[in-house]
Parts: sequence; structure tokens; C-alpha cells
Amino acid sequence: MTALKPAPCLSRSGPALLLTCEHASPAPPPQLARLAHEHQRFLQSHRGYDAGALVLAEYLAQRTGAPLVVGKIGRLWIDLNRPSEAPDLVGVLARRLSPKQQQLLIAQFHARHWHTVRAKLQALVANHKTVMHLACHSFTPILRGKIRQVDVGVLFDPRRADEAQFAAKFCRELRKRAPELRVRLNAPYRGTAPGLTTSMRKEWPSQRYLGVELEVNQRFIRRGGRAWAKLYAAVGDTLATLLAPPSTASTR
Repeated sequence: MTALKPAPCLSRSGPALLLTCEHASPAPPPQLARLAHEHQRFLQSHRGYDAGALVLAEYLAQRTGAPLVVGKIGRLWIDLNRPSEAPDLVGVLARRLSPKQQQLLIAQFHARHWHTVRAKLQALVANHKTVMHLACHSFTPILRGKIRQVDVGVLFDPRRADEAQFAAKFCRELRKRAPELRVRLNAPYRGTAPGLTTSMRKEWPSQRYLGVELEVNQRFIRRGGRAWAKLYAAVGDTLATLLAPPSTASTR
């Protein structure tokens, strides 16, 4: 990937940006590497991690100069995009462990990831009026035999006006740059389902925090090549345009 000049997305006169990637890889805890070896095919499937999400998140971080928090464990062990009280916080491969072992994993990975996100948000809020938290994810193109008619999904809480406005602008701008993409609001998932952004909304007022999840169809990742490169470049340009300070955006 070639070096990119960061866009002015972190100026004090514009909203700050925080990027996260909860399902970056299927990585097991070091102490469970042997168990992971027995389930490699399962771990490498869409149930194990969000293929391509980390590539997208790293590109956006480079494109915008924004900080990026990356998950360190696969969701079949501990799901970092679930609140601590969620019944599916502990993944299927970790459910065979003792309760004590599960709690150690939660403390080591889930609590640490969420603490890091909170700390980054706190630091950004201290220097900016508003923080845009963009969580990068991807989804399988076919689920339970049904083809999903979405290429890029933008998930948000429709009850929060600023999030809804940003999501609508993001969709319009992305469609202009890549009209062939099927860009949808709150698809293929609901933006209010239990997750990291949903929980952060409870901790921060809408004037300070905008939590949006970006979902990309994995068919682009699997195909690779020009279509995938064009998609993440269009997403990066769209994000840079929308988050640039007004004085900068007006010169574009």
C-alpha cells in the first residue's frame, strides 16, 4: 500500500475520528494455540473473524491520520463487539473452558479492548467537541442460504439525529464516488443491536459521541483486485470529505 497524505480530519475545528476493528483476526489466546490448531477451518470462516475489516481499518487510519484500536482475539473465543453482560460474549471455542479461565480471557482481552477505546474517546473529547467512532466490520455475502443484497452497510441509531445525518451523508457521498455499490442504511444488521458503539452511546451524549459501524460485503475481499481497492479508496475519500473541517471541505 502506498503512502498517503493524511486528510485534515483531526483539526480542532472539525470532529475527531476514532477507528476500531473488533473482529480483526481469528487469533486465539496464546495458551490455547493447540486448541486453535484443531479448528483452523472454523476459525478462518466468517464465524471466526471479519475478513478484510482490518485491511479497511488500517487504510482508513492511514488515509485520515486517525487512531486505530485493533482487537487482539477472535470472536470464537471472546467477542469484543459484545457488552460484558451479553450471553454470547464467550465464544463457542472458549465455552469448554472453566468459568475461571473464561473470566481471565474476558479480563485479558475484552476489558482491555474496551478500556482502550474509552481512554481514546476521553482523550479525543478533551480536545474536540465531537468524536466520530467508526467501527470497521465485514459480513458474509450469503447467510443461511440467502444472498444479501448489500455491498456496504452503515449502521447507526436513528434516534440520534447527528448519527442519522452523518450516515445519510456518508451514503450519498459514497454512492457519488462509486455508484455501482449497493449502499444501505442499517443493513444487513440493525445499528441498535448490542455492540461496542451501542454501549458507548449510553456513556456519551449525542453532542459528544457519534457511533457508526461500517459493514463491507466479503465478496469484495474474496475477489480482491481492482473492485476491492476501489471500494476502500472510495470509503476513505468519503470519510475524509465528511470529517474535514468546514473551511477545508469548502475548498474541495
